[in-house]
Amino acid sequence: MSLTQYYTATSLDGFIADPENSLSWLFTRRQEQDGLLNYDEFIADVGALAMGTTTYEWILDHEFAGQDPAEWTWPYDVPCWVFAHRELPVVPNARIEFRSGDVATVHPEMVDAAGNRNVWIVGGGDLAGQFADAGLLDELIVYVAPVTLGAGAPLLPRRIELDLVELGRNGDFACARFAVVDAPVAPDAAVVDIDAAVVAGIRADAAVPRVDAAVPRADAAVVASLRAGLHAAWTHRTVRAVLLATIAMNTLFFTYQHMLPVFARDVLAVGPEGLGALAASASIGATLTVLLLTLLPATAPRRSR
Repeated sequence: MSLTQYYTATSLDGFIADPENSLSWLFTRRQEQDGLLNYDEFIADVGALAMGTTTYEWILDHEFAGQDPAEWTWPYDVPCWVFAHRELPVVPNARIEFRSGDVATVHPEMVDAAGNRNVWIVGGGDLAGQFADAGLLDELIVYVAPVTLGAGAPLLPRRIELDLVELGRNGDFACARFAVVDAPVAPDAAVVDIDAAVVAGIRADAAVPRVDAAVPRADAAVVASLRAGLHAAWTHRTVRAVLLATIAMNTLFFTYQHMLPVFARDVLAVGPEGLGALAASASIGATLTVLLLTLLPATAPRRSR
């Protein structure tokens, strides 16, 4: 099946010619004639050409410089279509058709003339883009030179989705073959509405002031408040007495349940009848201790100078 291909070289920043339409940056690069995606193998499968006005005039200026028009010899032996909107010089005896219409109306003629071979879009980038816009471009084969130009004729001045098919190196160039991907189907109105709602939600969320940074400060304030409260409670005699009494009662309960029976039986040799009296004595001692601690000052007295 015949393919419509855009085969070209580009700078790293995506220009096929500098602002003066010069290719001097390209011809100084090293290239292997039988290497990956080389020109000889490519052109052998080409049966028809298409080019724009700028590309056609570049060929005239560089192939026929200083020659009389009668001496011009067109470098291609396959049919060529030149898309132009003004009159251009004609190369004698060349198989060239000049057209100014839509590429889609001319493409069937080109494919028919190519037979079982491919159609080559020589350049420029906008013409290749017109074929892509019409859904007629099948492949992009590009040599990427290790140079940036900053400005010039763009490789493809529109968005086109591509699929990388082949990638490698030829001399100084990075070479790649891409298949043109069919344009995605436009979403229906409902999907667009949902997308718009999601975007609006994201924007609204972005507008909410962030409070994460305030959380550590709030935590620090809470901890400081708790510390101040505990310190005030401890320095109050009544509260301190309640806390100490609670500790004492829990200690007595544990002692009465676990330690006191063992101690009374094994150390003091006290039977069950004396266990109650021993517990009562311990309770009286603990109560006196709590009262004594309650009367103590909360802080040590300062020494007078």
